[in-house]
Parts: sequence; structure tokens; C-alpha cells
Amino acid sequence: MNKILLNKKGSALVFVVLLMLILSVLGLSLLSTALANTKMAVHQENSMKAYFLARSGAGALADYIMKTPTADVEGMVSAGLTEPAYVGDGSIVLDVQEIDDELVILAAGTANGVNREATVILEDSKGILFDFTILAKGKIDISNHVTVVGQVATNAPASSNPVTTSPHSVPKAEDVITDAGIDIPDVDMPSSVQVVSSKITNDKNFTVAGDTYIHLQRGVALGTHKTLSITGSGTLHLYVSEGWSSANHSQLVTDPNVTVIIYAVDNSEIFISSHEFQGSIYAPYSKVTFHNASGSAHGGRNFHGSIIAKDVHLTGNHTTLEHDPEADLDELTIKKSYSIKEWR
Repeated sequence: MNKILLNKKGSALVFVVLLMLILSVLGLSLLSTALANTKMAVHQENSMKAYFLARSGAGALADYIMKTPTADVEGMVSAGLTEPAYVGDGSIVLDVQEIDDELVILAAGTANGVNREATVILEDSKGILFDFTILAKGKIDISNHVTVVGQVATNAPASSNPVTTSPHSVPKAEDVITDAGIDIPDVDMPSSVQVVSSKITNDKNFTVAGDTYIHLQRGVALGTHKTLSITGSGTLHLYVSEGWSSANHSQLVTDPNVTVIIYAVDNSEIFISSHEFQGSIYAPYSKVTFHNASGSAHGGRNFHGSIIAKDVHLTGNHTTLEHDPEADLDELTIKKSYSIKEWR
């Protein structure tokens, strides 16, 4: 009997030892899992910190560039990678690259040894501006038999009724884009330009050879039957102060091999009368009127390019304005302005 009891006690002891061993192994397993989960949670937390550091850094630099016209973007591009900027237990490194008309801001964030990246791409506003045949900050008035081929838009809200059209004009008011939200930068006139200090009132000729830069300090006030002619080949950058007016039967005449970009330097009105025009009128502070008194009744193309202005008035007899995607506007001298295209 005693032997049986001893055997049972021995079996119970073995069972207890096995149970303790199993519980120990299970406990170690649970502890290992808990530690792994803790490490994973810490890694995820650091990963999130690193990402938000990267995104915050890229976003802050993008915001600075978009809001600061004098930002030294070229200097940022040429500088390459920045030194780490330390924030709490993390750091940020930035790199700015210019690719075509886009500015790419690459940011690397680090938090406790964990690295994450964020990229924001800024689009040069110049690329957006000339998607439009007509772009205004405010009012657009299209009268008589005027046809505009291409997009027409204004930054003014639809509630202000900024667009008026005639029964024979195209597009109709309801087809014009409102609330466009397109930034229209200031004119950036180069320091070295040919200066014409007297107002142009009589017949005048400018000869263009390649890229030519001229500043009309006193503007243009063409008298009756007077002509401003532009001959040669290339692109004429014509900066106008004190406005441009055209009396009856006066006109601007350009060679077909010349692209003309007219910049209104101040807020004086621009009134241009021309039979054929190739180029663009850029007047962010002014009202621009383009008039063609002898347009073709058969729908001849009278204006090839874009008008970007504070306000725009188009009038003429069977006049057509057509966006010209082939016009060389890469050298448009305006202050660069950027907007966010996408995050990556």
C-alpha cells in the first residue's frame, strides 16, 4: 500500500514538474511575443515620426518657395543636400532639384534610426498660364463677331458675373471658366534692355534679330493712320510703360517670322489694333483691349497666342483669337511662381 502511495506521489511530482516546464515555456513565448510586439510598436512609432518629419520639412520649404517671390531657388538647387536639421529626437535632410518646369523637393526624416522619405513636386506657373488663350484676373468682355479658340478663364468668382459676351461671339459666358485660381506673377523686366525714352506716336519700325528686349518708357499713342511695324526674325520682348493706345486706322504690323510678347509694366491700359498678331500680351495689372477692325468674314485667324491680363476686352469684325501651342514662350520674363502639383 505504501509503495502504491509513493508511486502516486512520484507521478504527481513529475506531472507538476512537466506542468511548470510547459507554463515556463509558454510564459517565455508570451514574453517574447510581447517584446516583439513592443519593438514593432516602437518601430512603427518611429517610422511615423520620421515620415511626418520628412513631410513637414518638405511642406515648410514648399510653402516658403510659393509665398516668397525672392526665394533663391537656383541657390537651393545648386547647394544639393542640406545638413541635417535636428528636431527633438529626429532630424530632416532636404534636397531641391529642378526638372523641366517642375521643382522637386525631396525630404528624408530620421527618428531613432528609422528613416522615411517624402517628396513634393511644385509646378512652375508659367506652364499653367499658357494653357489658356485668354486668362484674366477680373472681367472678360467678348463683343461683336469675335471667336476665341481655346480655353478662356478668369480668377473672378462666378457670383460677380465677370464675363459678358455678345450673341455672335464664341464662347458664351456660361462656357468661360470662373474661379480659376491661377497665379499670375509680376513682370520681371531684365536689367539690360534697349530703352526708347519718347512716346511712340508716328510710324515706327523695330527690327528683331533673335531675342530682342526693348522698353518703351513713355508707351505708345499711335495717331490716325500710323503704323508700328516689327520686322526680322525671332522674339521681341516689348515692355510698355504708360500704356498703349491706337487711334482710328492705326495698327501694329508684325512679320510672320517674329513672335511678339508685350508686357505692361504698370497699370496703364493697353489698346492694340492689329490685323494679324503672333505672340502674347502679358498685363497682370492692366486692362487689355485687342481690336481688329478688318477681320476676315471667312473666319481668318487674326491673333495667334495668349492674352493674360487684369481685365480683357475683345472686339472686332469677324476676328478670331487662337491659342498657339507652337509659340516660343519659354523665355517669358515673369517672376517664377510655383504651386503644388502632387505629393509622393
